[in-house]
Amino acid sequence: MDYKEKLKEIIAKTSKVKTITPETNLKDLGLDSLDLAEVLMEIEEELNIQLEEDEMINLKTVQDVYNIVEHKILK
Repeated sequence: MDYKEKLKEIIAKTSKVKTITPETNLKDLGLDSLDLAEVLMEIEEELNIQLEEDEMINLKTVQDVYNIVEHKILK
């Protein structure tokens, strides 16, 4: 499975939104801060990466999540 599809799957499990696109704003997903923290922790576990706090704070859209994960995977 492509990492972007895996990310969408992880986000969709917790999100209250049916359609998730790269442009989807994380605030529009209906996740509270605890939900978002759980999503990010699952991403770290599933993809075996470590997200830094300053990286997580700057995430605004699903594309931002894709970009930081891609950067971590290719590192």
